[in-house]
Amino acid sequence: MKHITKEKPLPQIDFGPLPPGLTTRQAAEEEAARDLLKHPEQLLADVHDEILQSNRPIDQNLIHAQKRIASIMVRVAASNEAATKVMVKLNKWLLVLTVVVVILTIVLLFR
Repeated sequence: MKHITKEKPLPQIDFGPLPPGLTTRQAAEEEAARDLLKHPEQLLADVHDEILQSNRPIDQNLIHAQKRIASIMVRVAASNEAATKVMVKLNKWLLVLTVVVVILTIVLLFR
């Protein structure tokens, strides 16, 4: 069987451990900010990594995996939002061009 990631490794960003002394909220915000900077492929690998942890009970593994899945969902939503903004701009330009063509057509018809 082939080892796919040896031939084409997944993009990885290593942030290291969380800084000491963070409150629970600060730690959660830092984790979220780090996840938002990761590539979706790395988040998917993180999901699998969280599920396969042998040093925790399976229910804790699933809870940790759900955190990563939520990060993937936020990344997808953000990229969809950016794509939507581009599409709205393109549609506005198409509307303007359509109006210009209609006006030119009317002018040429009654000339």
